Amino acid sequence: MSDGPIGPFSTMSASSKLGALETLRGLGAVLVLVHHLSLAFLPSAYQGSAAPAHFGWEAAFHETPLGSLIAGRFAVDLFFVLSGFVLSLSFLGPQARGHADLAAAAVKRVFRLAPMVAVGMLLPVGLLHLGLTPHWDAASATGSTMWLGRELSNGAALSGVVRTLGLHLFSGSSGYNSALWTIGLELEGSFLVYGTLFLFRHSTWRWGAYAVSMIWLRHDLRVAFLAGLVLADAWMTWPDFRCWAARGRVLGPVLVLVGWLGGYPHYLAVNGVKPAGWFRPLPFMNFGMDGWLLVGAVLLIAACVGSPLMMRALDCGPGRFLGRISFSLYATHIPVIISLGSGVFLWLHRSGQSYGMSVAVASISTAIASIGLAVVVAQFVDRPSLRLSNWIGARFRASLSHSPAG
Repeated sequence: MSDGPIGPFSTMSASSKLGALETLRGLGAVLVLVHHLSLAFLPSAYQGSAAPAHFGWEAAFHETPLGSLIAGRFAVDLFFVLSGFVLSLSFLGPQARGHADLAAAAVKRVFRLAPMVAVGMLLPVGLLHLGLTPHWDAASATGSTMWLGRELSNGAALSGVVRTLGLHLFSGSSGYNSALWTIGLELEGSFLVYGTLFLFRHSTWRWGAYAVSMIWLRHDLRVAFLAGLVLADAWMTWPDFRCWAARGRVLGPVLVLVGWLGGYPHYLAVNGVKPAGWFRPLPFMNFGMDGWLLVGAVLLIAACVGSPLMMRALDCGPGRFLGRISFSLYATHIPVIISLGSGVFLWLHRSGQSYGMSVAVASISTAIASIGLAVVVAQFVDRPSLRLSNWIGARFRASLSHSPAG
């Protein structure tokens, strides 16, 4: 089992059962791409009245479960829970790896994530220097001043780029590529998982420790990683958990519930506004900060690992392909939106094409180019960084084996 990140993130086990999770990871990365395309060209679909609407049907996305089709924060919660689940598996159960392996896995994380973060940051900076980022003009035309108009907010001053690369890679890179705001949390959440495993995985009181930890972090996004750890422990400890959703009369309603919760308008809850429409019955809940979105993500992964039928359905070639490029797609799609996507939209819109046609062509072009770029970046950045992190982890593990204390 690879310990690469799933939220968004590296290659998973060859096990056919866990191939379904790789597909989920890939679909999550696609969902983030669609989310950002909607923020760029149809901002009202996600932000409601906070942004101008171009079509009457946009309101349906933030008042109904259709919002799950553009729910980027739901995908982020999905990534984090998946990370907690996958990172924990090798250290639980009768074949669990030891503390030295746990320490080595923690060391690997920085080197696993950093190269992709650097590429995701430098790509938009390079495009800005080349004059290939017309997104500010596009934002004026689409009304996406709250998102598209704020991309590359850190500019491209050489001193700032160097400082971020050297000192603030995991905390400051989002000013160059807003999708990278999750990577620092990914690193911290991974350390949280490893630390919790180190302290409690062999304890008969570990379930209580999990509960106390999750209550302590109930207002923190990192609690999603602990939720993934708990799911992994349940999956390894209780055989019945692997088939709890095997029956269609259980799986069907759970997936319907996931689709409903996944569309919960997160931005309203953050601002203390009670959602209307389909979500009016739901009380406000900020558990994990994302509340119902996190609940939906946990239910989806629990259903996936608890339904042999769902695992077989998701374990497919296209899904595994998306999973393999998911980290690259996640880290590099915004540079494509602010360059190619914005440029195509402006060219069509200024040439007299309808707004809908301009958005459709720009979005399709962006999606194709983003997947193509992700394939290249996965080959030349993601896979080498995985090999580098594995080598560093192996060296660190060997040093522990030869130390006097080891």
